[in-house]
Amino acid sequence: MSKDPLDDFSPEPLTARENQKARKIIRDQERMDWLWASLRIWGGWMATATAATYAAKDYILMALRSLVQ
Repeated sequence: MSKDPLDDFSPEPLTARENQKARKIIRDQERMDWLWASLRIWGGWMATATAATYAAKDYILMALRSLVQ
């Protein structure tokens, strides 16, 4: 028979200090979620720009050469 994981928790309500700690943990987790989401978005844009530049490098070089001449 397996033990219920909720048995480890006290049935008493949280103290003010415990509430503060829980809120801090939740806030920190939300900040990390935002950071990683932002990094994924920026990484995607950078990868797209790099791929587009690489794919069009011949055309870009040709255009630059025609401007110089």
